[in-house]
Amino acid sequence: MVSLVQGAILAAGRGERLRNAAGALPKPLVELNGEPLLLRQARLMAAAGLRRVVAIVNRETFSLFDKRPMDVAQLELIVLDTRNSLETMLAFADYLAPGYFLAATVDAVLSSFEFRSFCSRAMRLLANNDQSDADLGAQTVRSLDGVVAVTRWRGDQRPLFVSLSPTGDVAGFAQDACSLVTAGLYVLHTRLFALAPQEQGARLTALRQWLAIMPERQVRLAALVVENAIDVDEPTDLHAARKMLSAAGEM
Repeated sequence: MVSLVQGAILAAGRGERLRNAAGALPKPLVELNGEPLLLRQARLMAAAGLRRVVAIVNRETFSLFDKRPMDVAQLELIVLDTRNSLETMLAFADYLAPGYFLAATVDAVLSSFEFRSFCSRAMRLLANNDQSDADLGAQTVRSLDGVVAVTRWRGDQRPLFVSLSPTGDVAGFAQDACSLVTAGLYVLHTRLFALAPQEQGARLTALRQWLAIMPERQVRLAALVVENAIDVDEPTDLHAARKMLSAAGEM
């Protein structure tokens, strides 16, 4: 039985490139249409049916966030000063129950419709995969370990490109340009945290590096295309996100 009831928001970064245009706020508290990015991600997760949302933030963010109302009952804040995005992701192993979880970077902006659609399509894909495994028995191929949201590359800086196999699985992650990039949303299984000791030993320092070695470690990830997703790193990205959400009917 496949279920998706828990979410993880990676929000421990400082967002240096946004600070000057955002009143010196850390990225999780930068507002989009009057709502901090962190609260927006938590609200969308709750609207998608997740009953528990855990976010890892640094001490600076927490000290500022503590003065703001938290209107998402499902949101739990974990305060950790992590050194990089991979350390943040692996820290969730101590706070999530075994099973699938929805991971989101705090700066990945999708419309409410696209966000819910990805969650429901990912769970259908995983459920169908589980059923196929049961039908095939010992002859089955490797089970899916997760689903990655991908979108068309629109020229943003430092994307993580994704190549796909003929069956729609992720064939690889790379820096070399191709048409698809990650969109900042992932449905993953907690069993992937078992890769942690090996990867820390390999001195990986970023989530993108951890993702990149998964295909070589025989981790099977499916890809689902989302139409519009914006990674908010620069002030211009905020303008683009507002424009995208306005076109989607969200103000």
